[in-house]
Amino acid sequence: MCLQVKPSTIVFLSALVGPNGKRLAKNFWPNPKQEKEFCNGNVRVKCTHMDADRDHDTYEILIWGPGQKKKDPGVKTNMIQFRKWTDDRYIPDNLLEFRAIVKINIVRADKDEQRAGNCIMFVCPSGVHRCGTMAALDIILDRIAAEKKVGLIETITVLRKQRYGCFTHFEHYSHVADLIVRHAVSSGIVDPTCIGVRKKSNNA
Repeated sequence: MCLQVKPSTIVFLSALVGPNGKRLAKNFWPNPKQEKEFCNGNVRVKCTHMDADRDHDTYEILIWGPGQKKKDPGVKTNMIQFRKWTDDRYIPDNLLEFRAIVKINIVRADKDEQRAGNCIMFVCPSGVHRCGTMAALDIILDRIAAEKKVGLIETITVLRKQRYGCFTHFEHYSHVADLIVRHAVSSGIVDPTCIGVRKKSNNA
């Protein structure tokens, strides 16, 4: 897929191993300065550099397809692995911060003439839950910045039609809505005096 769409950035929304030791995803990229072969050697992937951070790692990756040699340029892309996201139901509390990191990477990719195309690829263990949540949050926050409109229900409805299985957990709706409110208030887009009092749960 990467050879076909040539993404400038791959956003991998998962740790490889969960808190209970269960493997969540396969390591489909090599360690820094190493190379892996796939599809009977027709696809080769090399990691040229890696930067480790608290919750995420950033990899510079080169991909060669069938018939290409090492001296050929190949597809150059960056992959950002968000290791903190270990459960489909529960969204990390610093997702807004991680989105900003992705945005910065995209801007830098646009200035890198050797980087691949301008599309972004979201990857997660199921292919729907975390990717759909991240895509919805990004679309809505971009709309808020450009049009001062939210459109939460409309955006999620469209995404659910395009990708079966996303937003099947109530926690996704609730947390995305909460993140939108935080972003809108901290950005000065809404009047904080209009925020209502949250009802206490029965367990409080």
